[in-house]
Amino acid sequence: MKNEVTALVDFGSTFTKVALVELETGSLLAKGQAHTTIKTDVIEGYGRALNQACDKISLDKKLVTPLAASSAGGGLSVAAIGLVDDYTATAARQAALNAGAKVDLVLSGRLNQTSIGVITKLTPDILLFSGGTDGGQTHQVLSNARKLAEFRFDIPIIIACNSEISEQISEILTESFSDIVITANVLPDITKMNIEPARLAISRIFIEKVIMGKGLSQSNVFSQSVILPTPQAVLIAVELLSKGTELSEGFGSVAAIDIGGATTDVHSSIIETDNLTKMNIRGVIYPPLKRSVQGDLGMRWSSKSAFEVDQDWIVETALRHKIARDELVKAINHRQINPSFLSTKIVDKKIDEILAISCATLSIERHCGKAHAVYIPNQGIDMFQEGINLRELPLLIGTGGVLSHGEIGNMVMEAALERQLKEALTPVSPQLIIDRDYVLAAAGILSISDKQAAFNLMRHNLLEMNL
Repeated sequence: MKNEVTALVDFGSTFTKVALVELETGSLLAKGQAHTTIKTDVIEGYGRALNQACDKISLDKKLVTPLAASSAGGGLSVAAIGLVDDYTATAARQAALNAGAKVDLVLSGRLNQTSIGVITKLTPDILLFSGGTDGGQTHQVLSNARKLAEFRFDIPIIIACNSEISEQISEILTESFSDIVITANVLPDITKMNIEPARLAISRIFIEKVIMGKGLSQSNVFSQSVILPTPQAVLIAVELLSKGTELSEGFGSVAAIDIGGATTDVHSSIIETDNLTKMNIRGVIYPPLKRSVQGDLGMRWSSKSAFEVDQDWIVETALRHKIARDELVKAINHRQINPSFLSTKIVDKKIDEILAISCATLSIERHCGKAHAVYIPNQGIDMFQEGINLRELPLLIGTGGVLSHGEIGNMVMEAALERQLKEALTPVSPQLIIDRDYVLAAAGILSISDKQAAFNLMRHNLLEMNL
C-alpha cells in the first residue's frame, strides 16, 4: 500500500465500526463492523472489525494506525448547574451537548440537600457549574457552591460561572472534587452564549480522566487512540462540511439527524448569508454550532416513551396500515424490553418506519426554534424568533440505525419535514442525503489530524455519491 492508512474507529454502545482511510487522499478503502465487547475488553470487538476490513483489501493490520471516538459504556455523562433555567442552565447544557456528552441532569435555582442527593445518586462523569453573567449575580452562585462543598464527589468539576467569582468558587470547592478546572463563563451576557471554552474543557477531561476510568479496556491501544466522544466527532464533521477548508469551499449550513435505539440526536452548523430571512430574536442567542439530544425518542430502549409522546399520530398511522392498537402497543413494549430485536416481518418493518418518522419529526422540531407574530402598538405586526432558524437549510444528512440501513432513510426524513408545524423554524426544502457508510463520525475523528483529508472523505462518500 503506497500511502499511509489509518483505521478510524467508532466504539459504539452496540457496534464497533472501523473505516480504513488513505490519509493522503481521504479515500475510504474498506469498512468493518463487530459487536462492541463491553463485557470483556472493547479491543476484542475492535480487533474483529479491523480484521474484517483489512481482509477486504489484503492489508496487513500492523501497518494501520488507529484513531477513535467512543460512546461505549454509556458515553460521557454530564450534570449541569445554572441559576436560571432559560439562561445559564441552558448555556451550560448546550456546552455539554456540543462536547458530545449525555446531559443526564440540569439543575437551576437554589441547590439544596435533595437536589445534590440527585447528583450523588446519578454519579456523572463531570459536573459543569455555571451561574450569573459576568459582573452579575454573585450571592446565589456562591451559596450554591457552599452547598456543594458540604459533600464529596469523586469526579472533576468545570467552573464556568460569573468570572468575577470563579476563583472564589474554586477555593470553596477545593476539597469536594477530584479535579477543578476554571474556564470562561458560558453566558457572559444575558443574550449570548460563550460555550466553546467549557466544551473544550469537557473534551479534555473526557480524554485525560474519563475514558480510562470506565474500565472498558486494559489495552494501551484504546487509551491512546480515543480522542473524542462519538457525538462530538459527528458535530465536528458537520461543521467542517459546512465551513470547508483552506483549499475547499464549504457547503453552507448543514444539519444531520441520527436516530438511535435510545436517543435521537440532531447536529447543525449555520452559516449566515445575506439572503437569510432575518427576524428579531427573543431569549438567549445560540451559537452557530448546535447539538441536541432527545432522550425520550428512540427505536428500542426509548420506544415506549417515543410512542407516548406522539401517540395519537402513531396509532392513527398504524391503523391506516391495518395494524391494530393492541398489536402496536405489544410491538412497542417488545422493542423496549428487547433492544437487540431485529425486524424481519413486514408488519415490524412498518412499525419501525412509523416510529422513525415520529422520532425524526419531534427531534427536528425540538432542535429548531419557533417564529411568533407579535403586535406592536402603532407599528403593526412584527416577527420574533426563539431558538435557531433552519428554514432555509440547504443540506440535511441522515445517519445511524434506521436511516443508514435499508431504503427508507429519505422517505423518513421527507415525512418528518412534512409534519412540521407552520410556526416551526425547521427546514423547508433541503437536499436529503443518507450517510450509509457512517462517514460523518469517521471524518470527525480524522479532522483532528487532517481537515482536508476528512473533507475529501465526506465530499466523495457523502456528496459526490448522492448528489
